[in-house]
Amino acid sequence: MDNFIQGTRRERIDVDELRRLKKAGAVFLDARRRRPLWFDGRFLKAHDLNREQNYFLTRQADLAVATGTGVIDGLEVKIGDKAKATCIVIGAGHGVTNGGERLVIAKDITIDLADIPIIQRYNVALGLSRLPAPPLRSRSGLYIVVLRPLEFTANPIASYPTQIDEKRSLEDGEIIEATAVTLVPYALDGNMIEAGRRRAQAADQIFVTGSEVNVPSSCLPLAMIELERGNVRWIDNHMVRRDMGMAYSDVLGFGLAPRPLRQAHYKQYQAMLTDVIAERGSVDRGLRFAATEHFLSLPAAGRMPRAAVDMSNGTQAYFPAEMDVALSIVPEDEIATLIEESMLLPPCELAAPEKTLEATSILILVPVPRNQIISLIKLLTPLPVVLKPALTATRTHLKSVDAVTALRAKLPVFKTSVAVSKVDLSETAWRSLVKDRELLWYVRCRNLNYKDDIAGESVSVTTDESSDEDKMTDRLKEMGLDDRIAALKGKGTAAANLAMVKLLLSPKFAESKIMAWGVVRELEDAEKLDERVVLTIARRYAEAGMVDDLKRLEAVIKETEKREDGTEIEGAAERNRERAEKLTDSLKLPETAMLIRKLEGEKFRKFSIELNTILDDKERTKDDVSKLIEDKYGSPS
Repeated sequence: MDNFIQGTRRERIDVDELRRLKKAGAVFLDARRRRPLWFDGRFLKAHDLNREQNYFLTRQADLAVATGTGVIDGLEVKIGDKAKATCIVIGAGHGVTNGGERLVIAKDITIDLADIPIIQRYNVALGLSRLPAPPLRSRSGLYIVVLRPLEFTANPIASYPTQIDEKRSLEDGEIIEATAVTLVPYALDGNMIEAGRRRAQAADQIFVTGSEVNVPSSCLPLAMIELERGNVRWIDNHMVRRDMGMAYSDVLGFGLAPRPLRQAHYKQYQAMLTDVIAERGSVDRGLRFAATEHFLSLPAAGRMPRAAVDMSNGTQAYFPAEMDVALSIVPEDEIATLIEESMLLPPCELAAPEKTLEATSILILVPVPRNQIISLIKLLTPLPVVLKPALTATRTHLKSVDAVTALRAKLPVFKTSVAVSKVDLSETAWRSLVKDRELLWYVRCRNLNYKDDIAGESVSVTTDESSDEDKMTDRLKEMGLDDRIAALKGKGTAAANLAMVKLLLSPKFAESKIMAWGVVRELEDAEKLDERVVLTIARRYAEAGMVDDLKRLEAVIKETEKREDGTEIEGAAERNRERAEKLTDSLKLPETAMLIRKLEGEKFRKFSIELNTILDDKERTKDDVSKLIEDKYGSPS
């Protein structure tokens, strides 16, 4: 049976053997790990019970430090009453200090910083401040909001005399643990302490320079705030807050920043970027800006404003001009993995020397659905696209306009054209990919040299192409599209014909007749039929679930061709064909499918009636259908 008092693997030795082992230097004593030994007949004293409690409190703290310290849950700090800028709110939660002390706040608390006259006295008593400080209502600068464990005695009870001539007295009977909130001043290094740049400088100092946050181990830091004459200007929860985890993760000793610190930098940047975007939007400054306007450093991966990339001239304004910046696509389900991998890379120092920036590569990523990735890679070739630096991306204190012009001349030019009918399809595809996004992703690239040679050899996988194409031809003949396909083959290039056959071989066109008609109509509408045009149209019809959406549409616009007794309804087939042709002539079939996916119940019924009314009206044209879809697609309500 286990002996939980002594321990299952602990050996007990006598005093003589202990002396010999200590003399030989083979035994080491820990003064904290000492507890009373209880036995029948021993007199119980208060000192012994207190020593018993301290022993277990110490062991619990050691265990907490071993498993990780920091915020476990909650404890987020935010601005309180907007009408009173001196208030902050600390959310309910709990955490563990670096000393192993657990702190708990049971419910949200609101604190008025101007109404805490004892904060200065606490700071002096706790060793957090030595110099007299001005009252909080007139303080300005950076401060760290910390929690500190406290305890006090209360609930007095009568004590019995321990001697014959001693009188009874009252003593506090309980020790009650509490949590105190206080502010610790944070000092910035260097001379650049501009009011609007303090947050960026503090982030650079903590996450890049590696300056330690001077907070006692008995305190739990929650957030950094900036006060201006006692009013809270901003609150940053991730600057000094660390989620519970191992304090040191550089297990190989290569000097990497601990993972909690890199993770905090990523979260802090995301929160600060959100504040920057909101602030610029409130004063109508626009979102095409250089990162150096608001940041001194960036994490190895994160978000960036889409407006900083201009696909009309292939430039980017966010990163410094010296950096090598390119644009590419990525399956949207791989973004999380890329962010995780970036945690191993150092941050990007925007104010680094020019040679350092020239050796830094950034890849801007546009997430796309995985089912579109193959067609997009062919359409957007070559990938990635090199982006030129815009003038706003330069560091004005290091680069002159002449130097920027010279640098632009060395970079590849992104091809543009004025005439819409001749615009390069890859540029058009890039614009359509990024136009509806507010934010893009970026990742720092590793500077590794990869060999182009690949071990092994390519293997060509073939199928019964003749049989598949015969089946496709028979299917198209049944749909009445064989002559139109033959005309398209005569119009298109060899590569376009191959891409067209591969597209129409897809089983989804056998499931939906109207989808096949829609694709053929869009191919016919192309002024010049080459491979990129076919791939662009293929991408429009690659949305998952489109077949089911179009089947639902066909059921609505298709008139029953036979009566219940089996006799044919005169002219029904011809009317159905006219309806389908008018709908596909609008060139809005994919948008129609996306629209009806959003509509349910009564909304879908009203739309069906409205659509059929236009399709049956001989005087209304495909333009009326197109206008209906465009109006409803923007607002399906």
